[in-house]
Amino acid sequence: MKNLVIASVFCFVGTLVVSCVPAATDGEIAQMCENLVGLRADGPLPVEKDLLARVDEDFKAREKKLVDWRAKDLKGWDVELAAKLEKAENDEEKAKLNEDYAKKKEVTSRQFDPDFQALGPAKETAIKEAKKKVVDEKAGRDEEVKKCVAEAVNEGISQQVAQCRIKADSTDAYWNQCR
Repeated sequence: MKNLVIASVFCFVGTLVVSCVPAATDGEIAQMCENLVGLRADGPLPVEKDLLARVDEDFKAREKKLVDWRAKDLKGWDVELAAKLEKAENDEEKAKLNEDYAKKKEVTSRQFDPDFQALGPAKETAIKEAKKKVVDEKAGRDEEVKKCVAEAVNEGISQQVAQCRIKADSTDAYWNQCR
């Protein structure tokens, strides 16, 4: 009988102590889960403006490469023309050379037009893909956070554990140090 009374007292005290531990709020649980999802992710959620800036830099580099390539080709014609003009004997021959090389330079310049024109649509496609990537990753992370929140609510996480998990800087700390 004495053991039964002692056991009953311990059960009552244990229940009282456990029920006195404040439960985590919904906001704390959400922060805790966002931290866990962030720790599990390959890196931070991509920022749209950063991705768009990278796309812009990439296309500026592509355009510069085309401009430089075209300038190099046109300069080649200029060098060749200069060499032939030195050998030309009269003004009529020089005028003919200038006319011929002007046509060659125009044809060479036009050869790059399709490449320049293709940059615009390609850039628009890259921008759409970057925006879609941000939206998709955010949606995936939001779904993971929802699952985590549902599990944490069912577990009845205490406020102390939630605060520890919010501050955790690794998954090991999240699971093993915050109990």
